[in-house]
Amino acid sequence: MRNDDVTSLPVDAHLDDVAAALSCSSRLILVAQPGAGKTTRVPLALLQQSWANGQKILLLEPRRVAARLAATFMAQQLEESVGDTLGYRMRGETRCGPSTRLEVVTQGVLTRMLQEDPFLEGVACIIFDEYHERSLEADLGLALALDIQHSVREDLRLVVMSATLDRAALRQLMGESTPLIELPDGNIR
Repeated sequence: MRNDDVTSLPVDAHLDDVAAALSCSSRLILVAQPGAGKTTRVPLALLQQSWANGQKILLLEPRRVAARLAATFMAQQLEESVGDTLGYRMRGETRCGPSTRLEVVTQGVLTRMLQEDPFLEGVACIIFDEYHERSLEADLGLALALDIQHSVREDLRLVVMSATLDRAALRQLMGESTPLIELPDGNIR
């Protein structure tokens, strides 16, 4: 982030832990209270990682308003316009450009992207935000992303974030060895 007067958020102290977990594992579960900064700080930090170099990161938001607001806020943090490094896509509205590396997308858009490009070439990471707001499209998106990762894209990183998750069920789905970071303590399990 370029803006030095940004208020510190609880997740800020754990961004290195998130980056370290994703350098050792292609999957991560992040649990933190609402307002901790998951949505806006984690994606920006992951853009800086060497494994993301030259590729896109997709941030899946369950609601259109949340997608638009998250993209706008993160673009402001970079002191850029929406459509530069940061953009968004939802049904009927797209604000992405040729230099966009972080796309905030809604669930239907992710499903369409997976249908058009089943290998998600050029995508380094998919972040499933607010995963507790379960839907058929979010579950399908995660299942397809896990299948792609398992079969052809071992390099694809998957992050599932929420304030409230069924940790045991999600770990069973993603693999028992999937790192789990819980804030505020920041312990990796």
